[in-house]
Amino acid sequence: MIPIVDGKLEQFSARGLYNGLVLMGDYTTNSYWDHITGECVHGEHLGKQLDFTDFDLLYTTVEGALTMRPDADYAVSNNMPLRGRFMKMIQPIIHKILGDRLPPHFVRTVGEADTRRTVMDLGLGIWTDNASRYYPLETLKAQSSGILDSIDGETVFVFYNQSTQSPDAFYIDAKNVTQDSDGYRFDNGVRFVKGQLCSATGEALSIKRPQQMFTRWYGFSYTFPNCEIYGDS
Repeated sequence: MIPIVDGKLEQFSARGLYNGLVLMGDYTTNSYWDHITGECVHGEHLGKQLDFTDFDLLYTTVEGALTMRPDADYAVSNNMPLRGRFMKMIQPIIHKILGDRLPPHFVRTVGEADTRRTVMDLGLGIWTDNASRYYPLETLKAQSSGILDSIDGETVFVFYNQSTQSPDAFYIDAKNVTQDSDGYRFDNGVRFVKGQLCSATGEALSIKRPQQMFTRWYGFSYTFPNCEIYGDS
């Protein structure tokens, strides 16, 4: 999202929870903004919308990032703050105690749950101006050759990226896809190899992605009520 409100570059910080997700607040008016949709949900700017940028921010690993961008610079630090080290240590214990439930301070920020999936189910959520769809992680992992789907009139390829250990999706003008040892091959001659989209002659192509996020079911279903679930009739 582009942090410009009424023509002014604004600063934001995390101010709390909304639907169990981080809620942003601006420094000028203390209005509150949904960090997924960019909509102001409370305050002076209620109803205003931040513009989106075409920049892709993907969930990945260092190995995955270097696969896509071998020349990328990166830094590794072991200087995690004491609080961070403590939380990393106790998180497995907390998850074991809570199971498939939200922490109490999360529950106070949400409404009635959508019970079509379990609360902590993981998947890829995709949305446009006119549609929203959730792809369960278990479904994507089971479809090793990926899924060619249509959303809001455009064909989208949704798959589990082994190199990044996360789901991914991008638009593609194709009707069939096959998987080989290097990646994916589409019936229009285009290939997806090591995080790059290439033409039949090996020329690098730009990748256009829909708005998407790797998320828990509760976060996506609260943000996009009545969203579709891939595979549900």
